[in-house]
Amino acid sequence: MLDLLGRVERCQDLAEEYRRVAALCATTEMRTHYSRMADHYRNLAEADEVGTTGLRQPLQQLAQ
Repeated sequence: MLDLLGRVERCQDLAEEYRRVAALCATTEMRTHYSRMADHYRNLAEADEVGTTGLRQPLQQLAQ
């Protein structure tokens, strides 16, 4: 369970990082690319959260 929580947190961190990178991109093409990467990692994190509990719950509740 803790490994999955770590993976969820890592995916959330990557999504946030890609959002920041997208905001810095000069071209629409690159901004779109990094935004899609952020969406991908956000979706992975959400899927892992749902798969862990069958319900969407904040990570703090899962760690208890």
